[in-house]
Amino acid sequence: MIEGIRPTCSGPVEGCLHRCDDHDEDGVCSTCGHRPEVVARFECEVCTEWATSTLGGVAKYHPAAVGFHYDHGLPLQKYFDDVAHINDRLERTATDCEVRETDPLRIRITMTIDGDQLWLDLEADLTVATVGP
Repeated sequence: MIEGIRPTCSGPVEGCLHRCDDHDEDGVCSTCGHRPEVVARFECEVCTEWATSTLGGVAKYHPAAVGFHYDHGLPLQKYFDDVAHINDRLERTATDCEVRETDPLRIRITMTIDGDQLWLDLEADLTVATVGP
């Protein structure tokens, strides 16, 4: 769905940032059911099925993020089912999300690998507005 197509009905999918207005910061929110205040939401225009994703997961589809991980020996397209690779990625990486603007909503995703950083600013429709080192 991140790529804009619903796998089961092949309908077009719209993505957006979704912010919980009544978010409870203590663990999983009782209102939205998520830990983060803002998530990516995807809805199929044909069957109306929807799904959510972390913002870091969405940002990792951007070519700059793919290259950043590859340059640090952590290719995103391979080894996603290899426990050793997953543990290595968890030990060496961090992803942080920060609300930069509220109207319209804009989020900065900062990825850190071995002390190096890459950030991407996501617009309300999940497009990447800016990328920085």
